[in-house]
Amino acid sequence: MKLAELSPLYEDSARRIQRRMEELRLSLRSAEDPECARQLRRRLLELQPLLRQCRQLAHVTAHYYDRSDRSHDASRL
Repeated sequence: MKLAELSPLYEDSARRIQRRMEELRLSLRSAEDPECARQLRRRLLELQPLLRQCRQLAHVTAHYYDRSDRSHDASRL
């Protein structure tokens, strides 16, 4: 499997994480229990880096073999 073939998988993961974050935000708006709201906010904070990493990896794997795109340089991730 080539890295470019992984890109759609990372894009799909990013979409799933984004949808889950939207669901959590909706739940947070209607949460009446402070402990429940705290747990929802914590989960949202935990998902943010995962979403960012999936998006970055989708881009890196999609363009890894492009000579003109050096954004996959490890020092930039």
